[in-house]
Amino acid sequence: MDAQLKAAAAKGYKVYIMGHLPPVVASFTKEALWQPRHAIRYWTLVSQHGRVIAAQLFGQQHRDEFRVQMAKSLAGLPPLYMFASLSPIEHTNPAFYRLDVNSDYSLQDVHSYWANLSQADPHFRPGYSARDDYGLAALTNARYAMLARSFANGNDLLWDKFLESSVVQSLGGACDVEQGLNPTACGECNGSCRHLAVCTLLYGVSESSIESCLSDSLWKVAAKPWVWYADLRVVAVCLVIFIALSVFQWRRRVQQQRSRSLPRRSRTQEVELRDTGTAA
Repeated sequence: MDAQLKAAAAKGYKVYIMGHLPPVVASFTKEALWQPRHAIRYWTLVSQHGRVIAAQLFGQQHRDEFRVQMAKSLAGLPPLYMFASLSPIEHTNPAFYRLDVNSDYSLQDVHSYWANLSQADPHFRPGYSARDDYGLAALTNARYAMLARSFANGNDLLWDKFLESSVVQSLGGACDVEQGLNPTACGECNGSCRHLAVCTLLYGVSESSIESCLSDSLWKVAAKPWVWYADLRVVAVCLVIFIALSVFQWRRRVQQQRSRSLPRRSRTQEVELRDTGTAA
């Protein structure tokens, strides 16, 4: 994988990483799906070659979810997506997805489609648009982190939309793990349950990261969260330009004041100096 990403970077390509089992913590069991050493290696490569990776697309969970990569260097890159399945084996309706891409192959939008199997004549219909329904100006880790934190901050409208899309309109069943349905899948997820769900979205790349999120209340919206990182670059450029212009104006004023403080020569003195120079 390292060699392939390096080769893609050398040729100016974009890479879509696709697989079945994602290198994250499972939503239901809260157990890591990859062995730690392999998961660490994967995320290390993603951090090293982030600019080459256009998307990370996985399945396995039979749910529509995402995992944010919290490294600041990856703030402007898309998160890891886990899409729902065509199979209703986990008490969910079938779903598929359409990805809109830009000319440089970066993700522009994600659209879901699902069919309601409880209907006599089920057919696929539009589910959500990541940009339109979640209000994501860009499909980046920074924006998805803001979205996840809004769930814990009381944005029930977006939370309900996410929950509905996550389980693809659950076919029903008891809210217990034995039937493959937990409280999150049944829509009864508030308080500590929602905090756990948000921590799983934000820090669900390892079990220890989720535990740290819960113990340190990292699911809260900070006063100045790192997700402003992408916007701070613009602010920093404007600040540098402002400082440069201020220094220029200051130096100009100093030069003007110095020139005004010098004694002025009379016209007679100037003529005498010129004559002396000519005689010499």
